[in-house]
Amino acid sequence: MKYRGPESICIGLAAWILASTSAFADSDAVEYSGIHFQPACNAAVSAIGGASADSVDLYGANECEGFVTGAYQGMLALEIQTGHTDVCAGKNVTQGQITQVFAKYLNDHPEKLDRLAFLIFYDSMRRAFPCK
Repeated sequence: MKYRGPESICIGLAAWILASTSAFADSDAVEYSGIHFQPACNAAVSAIGGASADSVDLYGANECEGFVTGAYQGMLALEIQTGHTDVCAGKNVTQGQITQVFAKYLNDHPEKLDRLAFLIFYDSMRRAFPCK
């Protein structure tokens, strides 16, 4: 696979993630935008912070965590495949920290919420964990 730049990596991985989910066939792509994941990821951050289960949308929190896990692992796999790395999070970064970074980025950039969630995720990771 020839490297064509971070944008093509993002688009290719995002297409693969969306095409590989059975729910995508029955729904609009808008469901997989930042608009969809913002409340879910805010719920996840609340749960990570120790909020009681009664006060957190656990379905949304789990959905965000699942997305973040899949997006991050997919991003790492693609970086291994292409030999190109844009994100250098380090081995000590936790799943919770990655989720918090993504949720903060969603909240800080409302103008990007209509974009494909993976593209927003990738941008949040590149900005939070740049390679030097």
